[in-house]
Amino acid sequence: MVELDDVIAWAGDRPVTEYPACFSVSPYTRAQLERGMLPVGPGPTFVRRANGEYWRFGSAPVWFVLRDARDDDEFVAALRRIRAGRAQGRVRARRQH
Repeated sequence: MVELDDVIAWAGDRPVTEYPACFSVSPYTRAQLERGMLPVGPGPTFVRRANGEYWRFGSAPVWFVLRDARDDDEFVAALRRIRAGRAQGRVRARRQH
């Protein structure tokens, strides 16, 4: 189990937010956030609380489902939905015959 202090040490000068099943590490340093110089593209890194695995995301909000996970099972299920392209309930067009 990974603790908040472990993630803060790993993240360096990047803010960390704690959620029930994971941690989110900002792609920006505190200095960048204070200056407001935030380039488009990078998103947060999510660290799985259960074992420390991490994933980096872009700025598209598909990762919202990860922060909402209440436990590790929900976190893993949310990650699977993201990988399958269904994280935000994306509507796929039906083929016209």
